[in-house]
Amino acid sequence: MKKRLRQGAKLIVVDPRRIDLVHTPHVEAAHHLPLLPGTNVAMLTALAHVIVTEGLVNETFVRERCDWNEFEDWAAFVSDPRYSPEAVAKISGVPADLIRQAARLYATGGNAAIYYGLGVTEHSQGSTTVIAIANLAMATGNIGRPGVGVNPLRGQNNVQGACDMGSFPHELSGYRHISNDATRAMFETLWGRSLDKEPGLRIPNMLDAALDGSFRGIYIQGEDILQSDPDTKHVAAGLAAMECVVVQDLFLNETARYAHVFLPGSTFLEKDGTFTNAERRIQRVRKVMAPKNGLADWEITQVIAQAMGSAGITSIRRRSWTRLPC
Repeated sequence: MKKRLRQGAKLIVVDPRRIDLVHTPHVEAAHHLPLLPGTNVAMLTALAHVIVTEGLVNETFVRERCDWNEFEDWAAFVSDPRYSPEAVAKISGVPADLIRQAARLYATGGNAAIYYGLGVTEHSQGSTTVIAIANLAMATGNIGRPGVGVNPLRGQNNVQGACDMGSFPHELSGYRHISNDATRAMFETLWGRSLDKEPGLRIPNMLDAALDGSFRGIYIQGEDILQSDPDTKHVAAGLAAMECVVVQDLFLNETARYAHVFLPGSTFLEKDGTFTNAERRIQRVRKVMAPKNGLADWEITQVIAQAMGSAGITSIRRRSWTRLPC
């Protein structure tokens, strides 16, 4: 991104902070919108307001690639004076003129791409903000060709790889949906197990189900959901309601306060495997030392699976577990 900026690309930074991308040697943002925390959706709606009311919509793209009736409903909504830059400036703290300049640049700059991180997705307005970002890209035709698009930047260095492998509760490897009969048949043959066509629960749904008593156990490996997920009180209540919480990590994090069992994780120095970045480039890594706890993360998971009755891989040696701080 910095390379493109040095070559003359224009940058709009929407962030409460004055981050390095706003101004560093040889790199300076064309516009910095220092919105107040909690006004993400309002800001995006104000940008959409400018694009629609000033006739900056790529009508050809919308008619060819989008549902025109839904677009008209959206356009009527964002055109409401309540979402004008002047109105949103009062709650966001960003001057109306700056909002208008940023919207015009995004809509008329040729190729335009949006990049966002966990400040968007791990917020109480996360889902709504992602939808608002997608609407902006579609309204301006910035989808479907090189140099444009919506690019969510992952929070950790192998989230992309985990998703590609099928870690979602509704998709198997390669983003094939669990409800597809042919997909299930293929994996049932490979795994020798029958699969439920209904998607599993996502983390927020697990916590909801824990509170109503229908979800009683969770195994959390390498993630501190009490810190990272929205609505901390809800997450804490869900964890407290469960009968068995297993946390596997390097340190006793905030989530581990609710753990009935804590298992030791391995550092990157103790792991073999690959990392997949957002461009799907795969980097191979090899451990420089054996895991201090005696077992790699995946081996601990495998032993647990075997203890629960899965045949699985049987070549793992049962090593001493005396050091496990359980």
